[in-house]
Amino acid sequence: MTICLGGKASDTNRGGSAKDLIKEGENNASVIVSLRNEGEDAYKHDVYGDTISIERKLSKEGSGGYTIRAHSGAVVSRKREELTEILDHVQLQVDNPMTVLTQDTARLFLGNSSTKDKYNLFMRGVQLTSLDNDYQVVEEEIGTVENTLTTKLEALEDLKRLEEEARTKVKVFEEASQIEEEISTLQKHFAWGQVKAQEAVCCHYQGSS
Repeated sequence: MTICLGGKASDTNRGGSAKDLIKEGENNASVIVSLRNEGEDAYKHDVYGDTISIERKLSKEGSGGYTIRAHSGAVVSRKREELTEILDHVQLQVDNPMTVLTQDTARLFLGNSSTKDKYNLFMRGVQLTSLDNDYQVVEEEIGTVENTLTTKLEALEDLKRLEEEARTKVKVFEEASQIEEEISTLQKHFAWGQVKAQEAVCCHYQGSS
């Protein structure tokens, strides 16, 4: 069951690799495990039905793979990721001694293990060590995010200051442009005023003559 559900051959103490578990004289082997998939917590019941069958093929050449079938026998997936999701959903940990306790581990635990070994086995079984490691990783990530957020906030203040400066410059440019337009208008009025003044002078001389 351990091998079929993705466990390592070394965990079974029956071989160094999966191909060591193939019967002598044979080049291939196949292991099938069926999981009941009923009730409210069933995994994708509309896809798999009441039974999920997992088949793992082993080969002397080292190649192999998984085939995951529905209750009807139809192949649903051949991906290891799908097997991992199924095992997570049903909370089946093949490498956890409290889920699958091998004969060798049981013998060592009952006969020759020290207090420290028993404690380590307990921590491995309840996965508190993994949880502690996960918490440490999360705390580190939170610290990184907080530092990044602080840096971004400082940069945001600088950007706000630059925005205000830019708005001030734009306002100055707009006012300057308006003044230039007024100056241009006044210059035109002045020019036409001079033209009218000259016209009046010319009319005066013509009237005197």
